[in-house]
Amino acid sequence: YKVLKGSKLKEDREENRDTSSLRLHYHRRDTLRDKGLLEENEEGHEILKEDQIFQSPSGASSFILGQTSNGRTDWKTKEGKTLKKIEELLSEKKT
Repeated sequence: YKVLKGSKLKEDREENRDTSSLRLHYHRRDTLRDKGLLEENEEGHEILKEDQIFQSPSGASSFILGQTSNGRTDWKTKEGKTLKKIEELLSEKKT
């Protein structure tokens, strides 16, 4: 699952930093900052300077949101269709 260059990250939440399920995501953010791969925009949000690959949609959404997230229901198209619904529709077409 790819999070594209130019994606805007929600700000770090200190209370979530030590949550076991989020520790790796915050470590990844810190590493990207250290490498200069996050830049701050005029509104103070951090923006990815390179695409990032994740093993799951939930990993990608948790990284972006800075909190635990179900990627299959939180990722949505502009029309509001969830990733879960898209996967179900694709699965139906295969059968």
